[in-house]
Amino acid sequence: GEGVLQAYTIVYIATTAMIEAGYDRKNPYCVGIVKTAEGPMISAFISGVDALHPESIKIGTPMRAHFIDRGEGEARKSFLAFEPVA
Repeated sequence: GEGVLQAYTIVYIATTAMIEAGYDRKNPYCVGIVKTAEGPMISAFISGVDALHPESIKIGTPMRAHFIDRGEGEARKSFLAFEPVA
């Protein structure tokens, strides 16, 4: 699905799962609220943006949903994320 970025925050203090994925105070990540074309608003990881330069992230940016896979075998998990539409 597609939507529009409504709000975002940069996360410097990560959860255990995000620390295992390589995020921390020196490598923050972005979480945002995306209003989908279907209407609902969804909170999700925002990929494809520079969390070290949040001024480059713009409210109103068109976004596209995708999934990020982490882990292997039975420990593999998929996470919903959004990325800017190129």
